[in-house]
Amino acid sequence: MPRGACTYGYCALGLLPPAEPKTKNQKNHVAGYHVDNPIKFMCGYTDRQVTFSRIPTKHMDFVCYCGLTFTLNSSIHRHYHYCAVARDAALNAIAHPPPPGAGGAGDGNGVIVAPAPPSTALVVAERSVGSILEEKLIEQHQAFLETFTGQSAKLVESMTQSQLSFLNTFTASYAEQAVAHQRSIAEHNRLALEEQRTALEEQRAAIEMQRAAVEEQRVFYNRHQNNQAEIMAEQKLTRDEVRNLMSLKRDRSFTLEVSERALKGLQSDPSYMVSPCQDDEDM
Repeated sequence: MPRGACTYGYCALGLLPPAEPKTKNQKNHVAGYHVDNPIKFMCGYTDRQVTFSRIPTKHMDFVCYCGLTFTLNSSIHRHYHYCAVARDAALNAIAHPPPPGAGGAGDGNGVIVAPAPPSTALVVAERSVGSILEEKLIEQHQAFLETFTGQSAKLVESMTQSQLSFLNTFTASYAEQAVAHQRSIAEHNRLALEEQRTALEEQRAAIEMQRAAVEEQRVFYNRHQNNQAEIMAEQKLTRDEVRNLMSLKRDRSFTLEVSERALKGLQSDPSYMVSPCQDDEDM
């Protein structure tokens, strides 16, 4: 919301008459002043909000107490914010409001009576005072800028020192954390290597046990093979012995039979003599 004063400041001080109630089919304008879109205006010195029910068009100029003229835009806010003449005049107008029907207020009939224009000499004098005030304001503004710049430089330097200290502390802390982290990683790797070494030792022991078991199986197999060979040799010897015994038994049976036959021949014919070999040949 803009801040400032209307023509000669009366509007900004809320000295316009209240808006009349609208009736149906009533034209919303009085004596060439627009009332269709009331504008809310904030007085920069009294912090009072004023609704302009009857105001000039937006192209009409606003005149400050110091003599400067502005249109309805943001520049009026900047001017009235620093203009001491307008502030004093506004406070004076608040202390001594104009009577009803006076210039700039209202005649009570919905028509604003414009005040008499100020004289040229008064305007020139007011503008001279305004120029002096502007110069003073510029000097004050420059002094403020210098002070602000110096304080800003000190603040920046202090912040820089604080940032450097923080960076140094952060860097040292980060370096310590990094070293501790690397140390932790190295310890973890060492423990992992120890575990791997232990696992390799266990695997080596298991391989040795498997090798010993294989050697035992090989010895047992060789022994078993040797035993089988001995058994087979014994069995072969036994078969030979059985064969010899059978042959001997057969020979004995044959000899016995021949002897019996010879004995029978002698009993029947004593002159009958036959040898086993001769009998064998005869046979």
